[in-house]
Amino acid sequence: MNDVTDRLRAANPVKEEPALPPVAPLLARLDDAPAPRRPRRRLLLVLALVMTVLAAIVVGLELRGPDVDVVAEARAALGGTDAIVHVVARDERFNPDGTLVDRSGTTSEIWSARDPLRLRIREANVESAYADGVITTRADGKVQTTRLDDAARRAIEDMDSSTSLTQPGRDPLAVVRRLLDEGALRPDGTAEVGGREVRRLVGSRPAPDAMGPAVQVEYLVDADSYAPVRLSTRATLEDGRPAGARTLTFLEYQRLPLTRANEPLLAIGG
Repeated sequence: MNDVTDRLRAANPVKEEPALPPVAPLLARLDDAPAPRRPRRRLLLVLALVMTVLAAIVVGLELRGPDVDVVAEARAALGGTDAIVHVVARDERFNPDGTLVDRSGTTSEIWSARDPLRLRIREANVESAYADGVITTRADGKVQTTRLDDAARRAIEDMDSSTSLTQPGRDPLAVVRRLLDEGALRPDGTAEVGGREVRRLVGSRPAPDAMGPAVQVEYLVDADSYAPVRLSTRATLEDGRPAGARTLTFLEYQRLPLTRANEPLLAIGG
């Protein structure tokens, strides 16, 4: 059962399976007499209806064309999974009045690879790495290692499952592709950032309840490679008041070949 069918059934549930009509009365109405010839006028009406439906389908395909192209381009830009994803990002969070949240505006650097997952994060004077169930941390020159239990290991190795419209995870390009596939992001023209042409991809998340804010999302990605450039979110309460914002600026995004020479980048000191 595909997802579209499930959604249609959820939107219009059928509590009971429709019963088939009685067969005997239908059989009694059959005879050997030839069926009467349909009037020509009715045939013309049927043909007109078919042409109308076909025209609507063609128009629908034309309207969907750009979106489908964007999804295909993003999929092609993703490349394989045998790479080290290197991201440098500045995370700025803003209060409802537009001021920067205290201790916000930090810059983090992440190297990651999958199958199996290896991960290294560097922020200020703290550096952490993960590999084979072990987390290694270095802060102020001191190194500490911790072996995770099975539950904690599964949680960290399934980190991609927690990505969403507002959480790009360790590899934003892969998340953008998935969001385009799902229809959570849609193309909304192009722009220019620092002399670089970018595509605008927008989406929204409705308010979870009367107290929670709705969120508007804008991704800016490179027009050719779809590498992330900036993620901006803006939260708004039901009465229109701002509820904070966030800007995640990708200062660098690379997909490095997973070679023996690059493998040390995934470990502390690499």
